[in-house]
Formats: sequence, C-alpha cells, structure tokens
Amino acid sequence: MYRILAGEKFKGVRDFPAESVWRQMIPTKVCAFMWLVAHKRILTLDNLKKRGWQLANTCELCGVEEESIDHILSQCGFVVEIWTRMQRVCGALDLSGGDFITIIRRWSLAVDDSVESCVRFGALHAVSWQVWLERNRRVFKGTRLQARGVTRKAVRDSLDWAIACGKLDKGLGLSWLAGRQHLL
Repeated sequence: MYRILAGEKFKGVRDFPAESVWRQMIPTKVCAFMWLVAHKRILTLDNLKKRGWQLANTCELCGVEEESIDHILSQCGFVVEIWTRMQRVCGALDLSGGDFITIIRRWSLAVDDSVESCVRFGALHAVSWQVWLERNRRVFKGTRLQARGVTRKAVRDSLDWAIACGKLDKGLGLSWLAGRQHLL
C-alpha cells in the first residue's frame, strides 16, 4: 500500500518507517491517517493556512497554542493528559524528542508478548486517531469529550484491533481491561 501512496504526488518521506504505520492489526483508514500524519498532510490549521485559508490558528483541544500536527498529537496539554492516562494503563510510552515521525519509528521497537504490549502496539494509532476524531467533533459538531473519554475510546480501539487480528484472546483482553478501568 505504501508504494502506491508514495508515488509522484506525495514524494515519499526519506527512510519512511512503513512497517510502523501499515500494521496488519490496524484498520486501513487509521493506517492511511497515520501515513498522512507522517507526511504532514492532515488538514490542521497550520496546513490550511499554507494553502491560503484565512483562519485564526488556535488549537481546538487546548485553546492556547497554534494547531500543528506535532502539537495536537503529542504536545497539547489535553493530549498529554491522554498519553499520561494511557501510560498508566499499558506501561511505558515514550513521546519525548523529535517530531511525530521519530516517535512512530521509536514506538515500533517497544513490542513484546504481554497484554500491555498488545495494547501498546496499537496505542499510537488509536490515540492519534481518537484525538483527531475529537478535534473534528469539536470543530464540526460543537461537542466535546473529556480526556478520560478519549482515552477510553483509544484503549478500546487498541484492544479490539489486537483481538480482531488474533494477537490477543478476547476473554484475556476484556479481563485485563476490567482490572484497569480505575486507571482511566
């Protein structure tokens, strides 16, 4: 899939970690979203301004900083709260240093056979996807979830994806989640 999308129009990212974005367990629409993130192509306010749109550039999630891909997926106060909650649920999640593509590369190296790792495996995709959906919910519908609600959706997505592709037994995944509800 990456070879098709990395054609002339998008001019593929040098040393792009395709195996970190295009995961068998992750739904294709989410992988495509992550591919756009890695190529800095999602339509955040800073990207819309580059295309000539006249817009005030304030993050919809925190209302303080300018909205950019790196900001809304790893630096925004609202998102930092989500990542902190996610860390309590499934262990070490390193978002430090570099841009989001660096984080994607590093993330793919931290996988083992534990339940936490199965959830963590899809967590980068799930949190990024749910944060983007929350941002769009606020922009287009005028409704909002708290960080806890977005975190719950991301954990559930990650578990569902791991169960669907056979990386995790459904009963084990659900009992694992039940024992961690208080951490969300």
